[in-house]
Amino acid sequence: MLRDSRTKSVLVFIILVCASEPGHGSGPRRGRQDCTSLFKGRTIRLEYLYYKSYWLYGVADRLYGVATGEGSLRFSHRNEIFGHGRKMSWQLHDCQDNHVCLQNRGVNNYWLNNIIDNDGPYGAYSCTTMGYLSDVARDATDDYRFKIFCDSCEHHDRCQVYTKAGNALYSLGNSKVHTCSACGNANWFDWDIVLLTPRERWETVDHSVCNRTPQDQGIHFTNERKVGVSRKVAETHGIGIEISASLASVPLIWTYEGKVTHKREWTKEEVRMSEHTTSVTIRGPIGTNGIRTPPNKKAVLKQLMGYYGDFQSKFTMKSMALEVHIEDCLGH
Repeated sequence: MLRDSRTKSVLVFIILVCASEPGHGSGPRRGRQDCTSLFKGRTIRLEYLYYKSYWLYGVADRLYGVATGEGSLRFSHRNEIFGHGRKMSWQLHDCQDNHVCLQNRGVNNYWLNNIIDNDGPYGAYSCTTMGYLSDVARDATDDYRFKIFCDSCEHHDRCQVYTKAGNALYSLGNSKVHTCSACGNANWFDWDIVLLTPRERWETVDHSVCNRTPQDQGIHFTNERKVGVSRKVAETHGIGIEISASLASVPLIWTYEGKVTHKREWTKEEVRMSEHTTSVTIRGPIGTNGIRTPPNKKAVLKQLMGYYGDFQSKFTMKSMALEVHIEDCLGH
């Protein structure tokens, strides 16, 4: 259990399921930008900045046959947060009035909500819980609706998550997550939102020798190419489905700056199947006797590569899409 100098008694938090609201301070601050619409349809992970490496985590159990749960913090290294089975992945759904609902991707049909109990033994208190609901039941109240404000929608590394009632999420160090509107200090409420975005680019996989003759030459490519997702994707529970939604939906759930093809969509084979080898032969248009390569030029074969995250990400996809570019020899 985390211990926190902000609390006067650790014992209180062992007894209570949800903490009473602490004394008033400067309270939460809203980030400069309302970024809620940015996250609709996406899957995010939330790191609590007051305790680095602690993440919003969904706990779900069945107590006496009744589905119950809570929103908590759990320690994890950043490279271990992406598997859906870790219960730190939250899919954000459009829940009307520019609000989002947070569904835990590790527990089917469990949604983050906020409850206020005015009859608690220590007065009014609030906490986040996990509710097992259908979409209809979820939309019946405002308890499942949230907004997200950030200092920067582009970087979203310092954000606050608000309930529709105007309470912001925070933790007191006993791992449970609570909400309030006028308690504590501003740095109690900051979260780093990890949002992986899909990117793609053409990468060189083969090239011909430089044409040093005075005439055009016909070039053929016959080799084996790898297609499909990397081992990291295959071994990370649920991430393939997440990537598929971002790269292969028609139309795309959102546009992204790393898109280079604009028209082409990724196939299920390319984003869901483990990496495998396939034979490729490229001979050029019929009647041209190969890809025509002028003097002092070379033919370069490029393959469309996808990345989930930045271009250093280990979540990669290799497409069947190939292009041949004619380029200068550059000293060859």
